[in-house]
Amino acid sequence: MSTDPDVRAAAVFEAALGDARDPLNPSGWAQGLAHDEREAFPQPFVDALTRHGLLQHFIPRADGGRLSSLVEAAWLVRAAARRDLTAAIALGQCFLGSVPVWLAGTPAQRARQAQALSQGRLAALALTEEAHGADLLSGEVAVAEGRLTGTKWLINNATRGELLTVLARTDPKGGLAGFSLFQVDKPALGPNAFRCLPRLPTHGIRGADISAITFDAALPPGARLGSQGAGIELALKSLQVTRVGCSAFALGAADTALRLALDFASRRRVYGATVLDIPHARARC
Repeated sequence: MSTDPDVRAAAVFEAALGDARDPLNPSGWAQGLAHDEREAFPQPFVDALTRHGLLQHFIPRADGGRLSSLVEAAWLVRAAARRDLTAAIALGQCFLGSVPVWLAGTPAQRARQAQALSQGRLAALALTEEAHGADLLSGEVAVAEGRLTGTKWLINNATRGELLTVLARTDPKGGLAGFSLFQVDKPALGPNAFRCLPRLPTHGIRGADISAITFDAALPPGARLGSQGAGIELALKSLQVTRVGCSAFALGAADTALRLALDFASRRRVYGATVLDIPHARARC
């Protein structure tokens, strides 16, 4: 085993998830494939990742979690992604939704976020809207006189997530200082305060909760993260941290692709030999 502590932590985590080749293991490849083919959310694997503490690695140690190294967290996410990319991204979204809280939250907001993740509740960052896509400065979801209104669209964990960090217009004129981020605890909102819209079908990670949510909610005092108008700046700072973590998803998927290719090449026999025994195939490896 590697002497690198981050790699060792990932190896221990992987061992705790059990044999990935076991077709009955909820953390195994067969179960992940079955969920993807049914376009079903891989809840059993998400539960296993939560049970084995992955969400704790998205909470800073100062707030009662285990996050002290982004590298270690990335290694753990990579281990999860090589088994089921949908589940890994769903939990990775929890980190994306939490970083603004760690950067600008009050002690009460940080405690609320840490408690939610410790309880296995999913989180999300709600930035985009259907009419505007990545043009955040055109967003129409707004908070006026303490009321959040409008629809966020194409949000991972919008339906299953309970603690959302929502970008909303707080100055009708908009602009770089016209938006703020808010910590929105869905179960704590009043009746009819939000409505989740149907999940959108996706070509990859087909069981993912990529959906939308419509708000008409009175927010409690202290919901805003950071100062008034700092939402765009805070969102961009958060993305500078979390975008690096996307490499863990890609590397986990590449690990599985390489394993599948090597398994095929070492077992498939053509012209009286395995694919790996054929000089041209070996030269291409």
